[in-house]
Amino acid sequence: MILILFSHAHSTGQWQVFHDLIIKFFFMFIGLILGIHIHELGHLLIGSRLNYKLISFSIGFLYVYKENNNLKLKIKKTHFAGSCTMLPPQQKLTNFKYGLYYAGGILFNFSTVIIMLIPYLLLKHNYAKVSEYFFTILVASFLIGLFNFLPMTVNNNPSDGKLIWSILLNNSFAEKLIETNYVTTQLSAGVHSKDVEIRYYPDIDRPDSFDMMILLYSYFKALGNNNLTGLIDYSKVLENNMHAFPKQNLPVLYYELCFVGCITNDNSKANYYYEKVRKTLRNDKDVNGMRVKAYYEYYSNGNTQAAMIYCEQALKVVDKFPIKGQSFMEKDLVERLKFLLYGKGGPPCLVPSSATS
Repeated sequence: MILILFSHAHSTGQWQVFHDLIIKFFFMFIGLILGIHIHELGHLLIGSRLNYKLISFSIGFLYVYKENNNLKLKIKKTHFAGSCTMLPPQQKLTNFKYGLYYAGGILFNFSTVIIMLIPYLLLKHNYAKVSEYFFTILVASFLIGLFNFLPMTVNNNPSDGKLIWSILLNNSFAEKLIETNYVTTQLSAGVHSKDVEIRYYPDIDRPDSFDMMILLYSYFKALGNNNLTGLIDYSKVLENNMHAFPKQNLPVLYYELCFVGCITNDNSKANYYYEKVRKTLRNDKDVNGMRVKAYYEYYSNGNTQAAMIYCEQALKVVDKFPIKGQSFMEKDLVERLKFLLYGKGGPPCLVPSSATS
């Protein structure tokens, strides 16, 4: 079919038009890719100026991440789109600065429009074809910026525009954003999850993504405090409202539901969520993934040797985990299981008595 179209276009003298369309499509594609990376670069540079903490940044297949305060680089063959992950600074920011961070990508996109407009205007009379390429990139960057400026939610993730408008209007969504950042900042600064201050009580009747994140932090707080009843209650609310959880964070929720299934001897739950996240867990080299695998091997599979190996691996990488407050909790949980495995006593394990029988 494609060969027929090429032949027809060539025979009817329309090949040049067809050729131009292909070139325009190619440059639009390149423009969109550039626009996405420019957008993420905007978040990175403005976030750095506001003392946000870098977790990771990717340009195409290049993945830059921070480990023990050192920048590292690796190739991610399955990842191509740009991304930027940063944590809020320890010092309290004004609403304007919060808004400025979320607007960083949009500002860079619109700045690119202005930059591309200059060569387009200079070349459009004498070099019309070349100027069209700049115009295509201009349009692509404008569309990326405009799309992100729209107040909407995609896969339970609020757009930059929704965050910006909520801050400008000072509505309840902005309050939830700031409270979520407040807890994230504490954990990032090294406050143990058991000690974090959670000032906002989430809406459990009609939760949104920020309510779900606060619920997850509340679950971690109960987990850190060895509060079995509390973590089970929070896990039930999280499980019942999973539809409101940010889609890209669902593996984290599956991890914890699998973990709760393990420590409560609910093998059907443990197995169900383990299967949902099996591939992710298999490739997870971080301490939280190792912790879940260790508990699953011990409580669901009865494989003490595999559980021991995962515990040892978890303790080797615990200091690499970017959220220090959570890493302390992870270390405690791994050591509790390790004490149980080696029969050395130590801190009480976070399980009902029947689970260790």
